[in-house]
Amino acid sequence: MLFKCREVEDENGCLICEPVKLCIKGQKGKRGPTGPTGPKGPRGKKGPKGSRGPKGDTGETGEKGDTGATGDTGPTGPKGDTGPRGPRGPKGNTGDTGPMGSKGDTGDTGPRGPVGPKGDTGDTGPRGPVGPKGDTGDTGPRGPVGPKGDTGDTGPRGPRGPKGDTGDTGPRGPKGDTGDTGPMGPKGDTGDTGPRGPRGPRGAKGDTGDTGPIGPVGPKGDTGDTGPRGPRGPRGQKGDTGDTGPPGAGSCVCCIKPWDMFIDNLIHLGICTVDFSTTTQAQQSDQSPLGPVINHIADIGDFIVPISQLVGFKFTVDATVISDDDINNGLTPPPCPPISGECSCNEAPLREKLMELQPLTGVNINTLGNGAFANIQNLTITGVGLGIVVVKPPAVCNLQDYYTLSICHIADVEILNLLM
Repeated sequence: MLFKCREVEDENGCLICEPVKLCIKGQKGKRGPTGPTGPKGPRGKKGPKGSRGPKGDTGETGEKGDTGATGDTGPTGPKGDTGPRGPRGPKGNTGDTGPMGSKGDTGDTGPRGPVGPKGDTGDTGPRGPVGPKGDTGDTGPRGPVGPKGDTGDTGPRGPRGPKGDTGDTGPRGPKGDTGDTGPMGPKGDTGDTGPRGPRGPRGAKGDTGDTGPIGPVGPKGDTGDTGPRGPRGPRGQKGDTGDTGPPGAGSCVCCIKPWDMFIDNLIHLGICTVDFSTTTQAQQSDQSPLGPVINHIADIGDFIVPISQLVGFKFTVDATVISDDDINNGLTPPPCPPISGECSCNEAPLREKLMELQPLTGVNINTLGNGAFANIQNLTITGVGLGIVVVKPPAVCNLQDYYTLSICHIADVEILNLLM
């Protein structure tokens, strides 16, 4: 070690010699063999980054030495319990790679694990030739630490490497604790109803419950079939002769006048052509035009027909347009009290019987008319009024035939499968 004198003035103005240490660098000796690596000390705090010096010339790369033997593997830590493996769902389509988020702050360094045993030191490779050393410049004063630069943009993500081979399945670990029951899924579709099982044995009869409140009276049921006529009872004693009643009404009230309103209703419904029959002439089946009734005389086509001789009409309607009720609106309701005189013995008995049979089907009617009106078969009674009965045979599609007959000109009624 050498020193050099540097002249400086002291506080009194005198020159004094201040020694300055001089380092004389000799020729660098050969590099000795690498000593064994000592244990790694704890990592110190990261110092501030100095300014980067100029890059020196790169020396020639020496030959690569033999790889040293790998040290013994440290003991493996205990393996945690493996949960049960769930069923593997179908592989979904790979979505597009989203943009990479910004880099998060670096977390604190975790504690360092224990150092494993040192492996054998490999042979040192031959040292390459040392390049010429550049002149060392004077060390400048240390500048202040600059602010931390912005983190550079993350480079594009490299292509995904090929999938490695699947390793052997390790031994199945013990069954983990059962997880919490997940939320109940939506109710599935109701399955098909299974076959009905065999009927079980009848249980014992339970105690009779309390009688419930009486329900409302139901609608009146259909009138039952007329039962057989009972035997005639003994003749009673002759009663006292009653007072003489007023003169009775003639057949005009029950056999003629009801047709006036009935024909007006047919014309109102648009039923303007009919077939008809009287008590003396053949049936007229040419769909004659029907006119109004004037003074109990009907104007039917080329004929002037007294209502007293009219047996009835036949006409056809569209059942989707005109109903039974529409036609029955032209009937005259029977009066109360009943009409006395000729109507009480000529028209009323058969009218009342037909009203009991309504709406009976399978009825055959013989009249005082001719042709198709002499015997009309397979009829249904749809309406009964004063002096007139409305009947119909089975319909053909939507077309329905109707017969309107004078009760005063019916010869007999045949009721199939029913005792009168």
